[in-house]
Amino acid sequence: MMEIKIFFLASHLFWGLWSIVNAKLSEIPFGYWDYAVSRLKNYQYLKEKITVCGSPTIDNIDIAKKETVVD
Repeated sequence: MMEIKIFFLASHLFWGLWSIVNAKLSEIPFGYWDYAVSRLKNYQYLKEKITVCGSPTIDNIDIAKKETVVD
């Protein structure tokens, strides 16, 4: 379970950074900046929970999927 939560955190970081890059490079009309903000906020929230908890098992972190509306 710990690996799932850690990779969930990594997923938010990866897709947030991907969206920032695509905001500048892509010609596809998509809300890349809004999506990046959403993913990076989720990354920051989970990272903060891991740091504050200080628990190596991080079992007390809620990883419920949050719905994001993107244009």
